[in-house]
Parts: sequence; C-alpha cells; structure tokens
Amino acid sequence: MAMRGSGDTAIGITDAQAVVVLENVVSSQLNILREVFNGTNVTEIPQMWCLYKEVQGYYEHLGLQVPDHITLLAGGTGVYYHSQIMEQV
Repeated sequence: MAMRGSGDTAIGITDAQAVVVLENVVSSQLNILREVFNGTNVTEIPQMWCLYKEVQGYYEHLGLQVPDHITLLAGGTGVYYHSQIMEQV
C-alpha cells in the first residue's frame, strides 16, 4: 500500500501535504481493491505498508493515519532492503 515519488524518492511537497496525499492514495487503493475483488471486504485481503524513510516519520511524528487492518513494516528492522542501496554498502 501507499506510494513514493518518482524514482523511489520523497514526494516533492511539504511533509504535511504528503501526509494528506498518502492518506488519499491509500483510500484510492482500497477502492481499487473493492472494485477488482467485486466488493470483497478489503479488511480480509492481506495488505502491508512498508514505512520506508520519510514515511515512517510521517507516521511517528505527523499523525499519518493507517487503517487498522494494514500490517505495518517499520524501517530499520532488517526485513526490507533495496538492492541499489545494498550495493553501495
């Protein structure tokens, strides 16, 4: 669930604007799931949101609202890596 900017970067707007955009994006994504799965209760469809980089800050400090049924994968847990980032290490 959610999104990042072009080239997997932060969205080029203020943090407060990004919170609103991300909440709207997730709402739209849930509507897409409802349409694709013919009205299925979307809370029964497994979903994950990786709180990567700046988005984790939106969640922890700016009140980004995430629906309760979406599993959060917090950054820094060693579960999610980008191969491009790991090549630089």
